[in-house]
Amino acid sequence: MSSGAAQKPKPRPETQTGPSGPSGTSRVPPGQGSASGPSDDDLKRLATMLTRIRRTLDGLVEAGHNFLPEVLASQFELNWPQAKEQLSERIDYLEEGHNEVERQRLLAALTQVGLTGPMLTMKETSLTYYLDRLDGQLFTETPTAQITGGAQPAPSWHEKVFDKVLIWVKPAGKVINSIIGSLLNAIPGGLEVFKEFKEHYEAACDIAEAIKAGRAEE
Repeated sequence: MSSGAAQKPKPRPETQTGPSGPSGTSRVPPGQGSASGPSDDDLKRLATMLTRIRRTLDGLVEAGHNFLPEVLASQFELNWPQAKEQLSERIDYLEEGHNEVERQRLLAALTQVGLTGPMLTMKETSLTYYLDRLDGQLFTETPTAQITGGAQPAPSWHEKVFDKVLIWVKPAGKVINSIIGSLLNAIPGGLEVFKEFKEHYEAACDIAEAIKAGRAEE
């Protein structure tokens, strides 16, 4: 063959496609929702996230008497049942069965506010990161609980724990606000009562920190 003969280009290797994506890799990492769209798993994950938020607020309300101004802590204890009930109703709604029309409407509404698929995973990861650390302070067993063999964890409130709670409650509160804010118009019934309750609790934490630092008087 002469050196001037045209050379046929080598065929490019075909990219493997299919359910597992290019080169056999998964398009969507496990737990991040379906590549074809939102799924019932997203509803379950969101309900679990709200259940986790409810548990943390339970701990914060109970612990409030230890570090918040008592006039505020007593109001939180008085009004938490109403806010908690609203949150619990939304959890029940996400967990109950829906007919196909309602299911598709709900998933579409949640997708619009970033509460399905990879966006839900990002928010779930952030929530877990901050609440793991906040709950680690809220539900530390006291020496009394350890001695008596108490089954229920109890808040431990020495100075170091107090400081750590105030550190972690702020970023945790921002993440919770993001999730609750997205849900306000996405599911029937709303979450306004819970949202307002939590915002007032955050304000109380701010003033508690200022009092402790000597920047304000109770």
